[in-house]
Amino acid sequence: MEHNEQTTEELELENTQLKEEINMMREELATVNERLKEEIVRLDDELTATKAHLKRYTAPAGRKEYYEKNKERLKEARLKAGYKYKYAYDPEKKKESNRRAYLKRKERLQKEADEKQNSENI
Repeated sequence: MEHNEQTTEELELENTQLKEEINMMREELATVNERLKEEIVRLDDELTATKAHLKRYTAPAGRKEYYEKNKERLKEARLKAGYKYKYAYDPEKKKESNRRAYLKRKERLQKEADEKQNSENI
């Protein structure tokens, strides 16, 4: 009988120790949970701030409406400021540029051919 009483006392002691461990773990989990909740709140605030900042650059709907409403006025302002709307394409300049490029390429190829011939002769 003593053996049973001792084991009962040991079991009760073990049971109280386990309860204390469980309470300590609960307290630890509660502190971790609070820290995580604070982190979530901080990240949510940061996310909303970032979204608000990016909205300025990624949501041009307001700007589009403004430009559509004031299209003529903006064109006039650009012309007054000396802004050229279109590039004046000159076919003669293009021909000249292409001819110079062709002549340079031809000269370079001729030099390479001469060098190759000279190296073969030596």
